[in-house]
Amino acid sequence: MEAYAEQVPALGQGESVDALEDAVRYDPDGALSAARSWLVRARQEGDDSTARRLELVCADVDCRRGGVQSAAHTIRQVLEWALEHEDRYLIARSHRQLARVFLRLGDNALNLEHAVPAVEHLDRHWRPSLRADHLLALATALSACGSFGESWRRFEEANTLAAQADDVHLRRVVLNNLAFTQFKAGDGEAAVAVAERLHAVVTAAGFELGYEELDTIASSYRIGGRLEEAEQLLLPVLDGGGADLATSDFDGGAACLLTLAQVQRSLGKLEAAQQTLDKCRSLCEGKPTSVRILAQREHAELSAARGDYRAAYETFFEFFEEHQRLESAEREARARSLQAIFETTEARRDSERFRELSERDALTGLRNRRFVEAHLDSILLDVTDGGGPVSVALMDLDRFKRINDTRSHAVGDDVLRRVAHVLAYSAHEVAGGVAARMGGEEFLLILPGLDLPAALDHLEQTRLRIQHRGWSDLTAGLPVTVSVGVACAPEDATDRGDLLHCADVRLYAAKGAGRNQVMGTPTP
Repeated sequence: MEAYAEQVPALGQGESVDALEDAVRYDPDGALSAARSWLVRARQEGDDSTARRLELVCADVDCRRGGVQSAAHTIRQVLEWALEHEDRYLIARSHRQLARVFLRLGDNALNLEHAVPAVEHLDRHWRPSLRADHLLALATALSACGSFGESWRRFEEANTLAAQADDVHLRRVVLNNLAFTQFKAGDGEAAVAVAERLHAVVTAAGFELGYEELDTIASSYRIGGRLEEAEQLLLPVLDGGGADLATSDFDGGAACLLTLAQVQRSLGKLEAAQQTLDKCRSLCEGKPTSVRILAQREHAELSAARGDYRAAYETFFEFFEEHQRLESAEREARARSLQAIFETTEARRDSERFRELSERDALTGLRNRRFVEAHLDSILLDVTDGGGPVSVALMDLDRFKRINDTRSHAVGDDVLRRVAHVLAYSAHEVAGGVAARMGGEEFLLILPGLDLPAALDHLEQTRLRIQHRGWSDLTAGLPVTVSVGVACAPEDATDRGDLLHCADVRLYAAKGAGRNQVMGTPTP
């Protein structure tokens, strides 16, 4: 494909910039070259609105190439200008680009926080490709937060608009992300159906499947039970030669090989799986990537499949340590990037608001794990210094998967929101109380000033409220109950990790004792 800068007409009409914004998806180098050239002219002519749009194009390419901090700085400057001049188009585009920034940083709360206004500011008369791209951002953000049911509808809307725009590149991204979301949700049948749509779109357009698409389709086939088809799809990647894999798309090629090894293991082809995995690991050698860590886990799975349980245990232990180190490094990198982003003048002005948003769960509005870690440490310091007791309760919805599987993930999300409402009320009844969603269907209550007996009484009332909340209209007769484990500082522990571990042990004791109960018995 010739460079985009050589294909487009001279700058002068909005349509040219429209095309340039879309071109970033399939020719980022050409789009960047053209944008830089046009930006000089737009500034010379005093066309501020066009200049800001071109600045966002440059920032978009910068972010895709890993320049997250510099991209965020540019985007926030454009957003400030757009808000001052009430430029609805630039407001929407700025939020769209900030959603990409925080997606790259792994901050799901801020990703969703910007994806929502990116869609809310859309005008139905704007070009379909742009509206599809913004809906894609919202769908991806919802998926990252676990709201699968809500995300699927947006993905389908985005696909319809991308088809209307005849934008094959955008349709590939939309369908790939939708199939991957179905895969994450564990819906094998739906994942396969979307994967086959993706395959058909790419083939009809005369393109070859990329590594990411191959991996998504094969993974969908794998959970859909179509193992032979998954293997046949990925075997050409294995036969393509290590040089191509090493130079063209390292992460994508290695990820495909990892999926192929998993498929071959499931088929009982253990020797072939080991050879595939060895090639994957050789590509990953010395490179700090999650694929390398996951390949180590697959090596443990293969050892177990061969009956070598000692090797499986040792390898899995190594995987766990490597995984912890990688997560720690990624957290530190994200923290450094976020700090740099928020050091700008406009970011400092909004930092408190963004910090509040980043400490909220996007689905339920409760506090999230990030807030709990910092807030609970502060409370426990007061306990250590002679303050009053504080109880913490970990609670888990009983058999929640059954609701998702039989009623849909959208219903499951509604259940989580209703439970969150009960827990927020329960926390409000205690001075300084905090309700948080720790992830999935697990929640936490922090109850300052309550010793263990008082906490058990309070939580028993909370458990009953959830049980008798009235669920028949939503779950079609399926009950909604919680199991609760309670621990109290200083009696049980004054360290956050130890206190939460104690509550977690009691939570599992409550589940083991029959579920739908509160457990606060001291553990040995």
